[in-house]
Amino acid sequence: MPSISTAGNWPRPPRQAHGASACARCWRPSSTSRDDGDAALLQRLHGALEAWELACTEAGFADVVPLAVVREHWLAAVDESRLSQRFMGGAVSFATLMPMRAIPFRVVCLLGMDDGAYPRKSSAPDFDLMATPGQQRPGDRSRREDDRYLFLEALLAARDRLYVSWVGKSARDNSELPPSVLVGQLRDYLAAGWAEQKGGQKGGQSHFSSGYGLAARDRKSDSDPLFDSDPLFDPLPLLTTHYPLQAFSPCYFDAQADARVFTYAREWQQARAGHAQVPDAPLPPCSRETPLDLAVLQRFLRSPARSFYAERLGVQFADADDAELEHEPFALDALENHLLTDTLLRAAIQGGADAQASMATRLVQQGALPPGSFGALTLAPMT
Repeated sequence: MPSISTAGNWPRPPRQAHGASACARCWRPSSTSRDDGDAALLQRLHGALEAWELACTEAGFADVVPLAVVREHWLAAVDESRLSQRFMGGAVSFATLMPMRAIPFRVVCLLGMDDGAYPRKSSAPDFDLMATPGQQRPGDRSRREDDRYLFLEALLAARDRLYVSWVGKSARDNSELPPSVLVGQLRDYLAAGWAEQKGGQKGGQSHFSSGYGLAARDRKSDSDPLFDSDPLFDPLPLLTTHYPLQAFSPCYFDAQADARVFTYAREWQQARAGHAQVPDAPLPPCSRETPLDLAVLQRFLRSPARSFYAERLGVQFADADDAELEHEPFALDALENHLLTDTLLRAAIQGGADAQASMATRLVQQGALPPGSFGALTLAPMT
């Protein structure tokens, strides 16, 4: 990093909110470094700040920006991954599956190989005539075939171990979930063509082998010890590790469980060691100090299990209306409508119609009001 003598060249952060241009001038680094790594970081800082200032200028945005907003956007732009970053920058490389990256590695880990997630699904637009049934021609690009080829490249790049991970059980009902169709084909091929070596250990492998056994199937002979074994032997249990859903599962701390299932989180081990085992015992008889009213009886008839958890165990479940929405709301509830109306009325009383219009624009920019026509329709009854 820059030396202590050049630390004074860095401007002090503003104590008050300013516009985009003022923030860019105040935060722009002015020091240099002889180290290549630090010089590259300073260049990225310069570029991200200049790009943000240019975007604000092109959009005509001249409002006051809080310091936290500038810092968050600036550092997020610096930290985001780029395709121009070095592929092999250290001992461990994190990258997406891309063509022409089948470089041999000792260990290759494929994450997120869930059913439906890979191969990726591509939805063609309506005007794409090449995607019309019957219009495909030899040589047309297929995203699904490209993903199959990338999976094969990753399989061949692994020299010692191939680690494939997917969500094997549902977090809702703990039902079995299949892996990607490509992983399923690989597992079927292993089950059909792999066998246990004579005298070998039946445990210890927790990975998919990197292709040597696959190629040996075509060279199978009667005296090959790799296939001279029990024909009913299934290698998949030895190659597959089932991890619990929660990080505090007892399987991680059970000495008699699978040795491949372990954790480095000492805080869970300490919490489990200090937790006393509560013996199973029936609940005491229910005794009510207050008389049974009609509302409690209605809740019990509507949902007996929920009423039991609430009355006997003291467990309260959140209502469906209180759950976090998975989509962006385009309508305001009663409380939000009251608060926004009060804000607009206060602005109109203090500064007139111009101040009210400026406040409405600021509310849209803050995300308090929906953008576009939805925001105009919501704002009409308030003004």
